[in-house]
Amino acid sequence: MQGTYQGIYQANSQENSGENARLQCYVGAIAIGDVMKSSFGPRGMDKILQSASDEPARKIPVITNDGATILGKILIDNPAAQILIDMSKRQDQRCGDGTTGVVILATEILRRAQQLVEQNLHPQTIVQGLRIAAAAAFKRLDEACLRFGEDDPQHAEVLLQMAMTTLNSKVLSSDRRHFAQLAVDAVAMLKNKNSLQLINVVKLAGARLCESQLVEGILIDKRLAYGAPKTITDARVLLANTALDADKIKIYGATACANDYERINELEDAEKRKMLAKIEAIAASGCNVFVNRQLVYDYPQQLLSQRKIACLQHADFDGMEALASALGAEIASTFKDSAAVQLGRCGKVEEVLIAEQRFTRFSQCQKPEACTVLLRGANEQVLAEAERSLHDALAVVSQTLQDFRLVHGGGAIEASIASAIAAEAQKLNNKTRLAVEAVADAFLAIPFIIMQNAGHDAADCVAQLKQAHGGAAVSDAGADVDSGAVASMQEKGVYESYAAKLYQLRAALEAAEQIIRVDAVIKSAPKQCSPH
Repeated sequence: MQGTYQGIYQANSQENSGENARLQCYVGAIAIGDVMKSSFGPRGMDKILQSASDEPARKIPVITNDGATILGKILIDNPAAQILIDMSKRQDQRCGDGTTGVVILATEILRRAQQLVEQNLHPQTIVQGLRIAAAAAFKRLDEACLRFGEDDPQHAEVLLQMAMTTLNSKVLSSDRRHFAQLAVDAVAMLKNKNSLQLINVVKLAGARLCESQLVEGILIDKRLAYGAPKTITDARVLLANTALDADKIKIYGATACANDYERINELEDAEKRKMLAKIEAIAASGCNVFVNRQLVYDYPQQLLSQRKIACLQHADFDGMEALASALGAEIASTFKDSAAVQLGRCGKVEEVLIAEQRFTRFSQCQKPEACTVLLRGANEQVLAEAERSLHDALAVVSQTLQDFRLVHGGGAIEASIASAIAAEAQKLNNKTRLAVEAVADAFLAIPFIIMQNAGHDAADCVAQLKQAHGGAAVSDAGADVDSGAVASMQEKGVYESYAAKLYQLRAALEAAEQIIRVDAVIKSAPKQCSPH
C-alpha cells in the first residue's frame, strides 16, 4: 500500500496519491480513447469482440464499431476508464449517436492535461482553463446551429441527410439512404416522438441489407397455433408470461411416492385440473387471442382451442414489449382476478407471408402508429450490427424532430469551436491560457482522427480547417473523407443533431474535469467471509 497514512487503512487496502494517482487516471482513460480511436468516423474500422466464457451462446463473436457496444464488452479495473465507459453508455441511452466521439474528445483533453501537469501546471489551473473553454464552446455551438421549421422546404431532405450522416460510419453505410428513409418514415408515424418502443425490429437472415422494409403494425416472428383461424378481427389480446407446459408431472423441492399406476394417474389428473383452472381463468378475461412469452404445450393448446382462443407461444421479449405498448395491454403472469387483467385491442390479427417467412401481424392497433422494421442480412452478426445502427438512426431522428436544430458534421463544428476557444485564449495573459489553448487543440483532434482513419493527410487537413475557421464568422468547412480535402459540409449534406452534440460536449468536458481533479485513488480491502 502506498500513501502517507498507512496505519488508518484496513489490511489489503490500497492507496495511490499525488503523481501516482494522476498517472493511473490519465493512463487508464487515454488507453480507452486509443482503443476507440481507429473505430471513429465514416471510415472507422470494426472490432471483433469475443467472450472468454465457456458457454457456447456467449462465444458467438460480435463485430461492431459502435462505441457503447465495444466499451460495454471490455472488462476494466481502472476507475478513470470506467468513468468514460459509463459516459459512453449514457450517451447511447440519451442520444443514440456520438458514443465513440464523446470518449475520444474526453481522452484528447486528458492527454493534453497530462502534458500540462508534467510541465508543473497545477490541476486547478487546468480546470479553470477547461471551464473557460467550455463556456466558449457552448456559445459557439449555439451560434453555429441551424434551425429548420416544419414549413421549411428543406425540412424533409435535411432530416434525411442527418440520418444518413449517422449511418455513414455504420455497417449500413452502403445503403444509408434506404435505411435513413426507413428511420425517418418510422419515427414520422409516431404521435409522441419519444415512443420508440412502438417501433419493433424483427431480424431475418438470408438476404441483402437493402431488402429490409417497413411494415405496418407489429410483426411477431411466430405462427398461430395449429387449428387457429389465420385471420381474427376485433381481437382482444391477452399478453402473458406464464408456465403452460404441464404435460408432465413436475414437482420442485419435494418427493412424490407412488406404489401403483393408479396413484400416478391421480397425480397427473391433479396437474390437469390445475391447468384447466388456469385456462378457465384466462378465458374469463374475455380474450380471443392469447400470446405467451413461454412455451404452451399440447394440452393447454387444446383447452384454449376448445374455447375459441387463438394461441401464439414463445414470443420474443422485445416483441412482447412492443406489442404491449401498441395494444395498450399489460403483460400478465397470474389470472386469478380476471378484472385486473388488462387486455390489448387491435382490428386484425393475421398470419402473413413476408420474404418467404410466415409471421403473425397485429394491425389497426390501439396506437395505430405502431410499426415494424423487418431487417434482412446475410448472417446473425450482420443483422445484430444493423440493428444497433438502426437504433442510433431512430434515436437521432426522434430527438431532432422534437428539437429541430442541426450542426455541420465532418469535424466542422469541432473546428469552429476550437477557433472560438483559441480566440478566448488570446484574451488571457496568465498560465490559464495554456490550458484553454490545450482544450482548443483537443477539439481539432476530432477532424484529425476522421481524416487519419480515412487514410488522408490529417495534418494538412487540420491546417486548412484552422485557416477556414480563422475568421469571426461561423464556417461550414469540414473534413471530406472522399477527396481528402476541406469542403463545405452544407453542400455535402453532412449534418449532425444539435441536441446529441450538446450532450456529447457536456459529458466529455465534465468527465475530463472530474478526472483532472483527482489526486488520490483509494481501493478498499475485499470483504472477508466470516468463519462458520
